[in-house]
Amino acid sequence: KTTIDGKGNEIKIRGAYTNGTVKLNSSLLSKPETAEGVILHEFLHGYLEKELENKEGDLYKTISRLRASSKDLLKEKGVSGEIDLESFEHALLTYAFSNNHEFLTHALTSKTTQLFLNNQKTKKSVWEQLTTAIFRFVQSLGKSLGIDIKKDSALVQAVDVVLRPLNSES
Repeated sequence: KTTIDGKGNEIKIRGAYTNGTVKLNSSLLSKPETAEGVILHEFLHGYLEKELENKEGDLYKTISRLRASSKDLLKEKGVSGEIDLESFEHALLTYAFSNNHEFLTHALTSKTTQLFLNNQKTKKSVWEQLTTAIFRFVQSLGKSLGIDIKKDSALVQAVDVVLRPLNSES
């Protein structure tokens, strides 16, 4: 399958999540490292779908705020020429910031998005805010399973260990 980007260019869709199924562009099968990233990205869509639909939830509110400020910063960097409006980076970030679902899944799976967010200044770093939102999501998930997740637990440290390398990559 293909789609048309904002400039009228045809681009191949790498994957999609629909009704509990991850669909993968067959051309990715020859690139296992890329296929793995796309599969993770698409499964995250499914995993986070209900939480991001809860407009009263902390995750939704935090992600909405971060996405809005990230869109504004991307626009500023495009206008100033710091990011080329015709570049792949700009196209990818524009798509990543198009809605809360893409914002969160790209923040967790796209190095380009992670680097952009990591360099964005706020009162609390975007990374700290994202980590807090993910922790709140894990707490919410735990409550739905009947588990009261403690901040000083091994579970929280395990999530932190998974997220830490994403923050340190440059």
